[in-house]
Amino acid sequence: MEKCTFCVQRITRAKRTAEQGNTTIRDGALQPACVQACPTDALVFGNWLDSNSRINRLAQAQRDYHLLGELGTEPNVLYLMKVDPNATTSSETENEYRNITNDKTNARPVESSAARF
Repeated sequence: MEKCTFCVQRITRAKRTAEQGNTTIRDGALQPACVQACPTDALVFGNWLDSNSRINRLAQAQRDYHLLGELGTEPNVLYLMKVDPNATTSSETENEYRNITNDKTNARPVESSAARF
């Protein structure tokens, strides 16, 4: 198995084009192949350093967790817990979702991010 490079060639090309045009890369303009090909919009890629980016807004939803994050590895991939649309909106339910971060059957990868451009 190869480690994902988040399509470093696309990141480099976008950075070079932005530098040549004296512009910045807008949120959502740069996408690795997996994000571009995903028909369900389940993968999102963006700049963690931009507080207004989509990935930062999703991370603030308090459904996020990092796989093996408790080991202090600081991974760049963020996962969002699956939400049951039929669930009640009680604080009990919200606490339950926060406590199941280690149960991989109740979570699905939603967020993929590592660009720091």
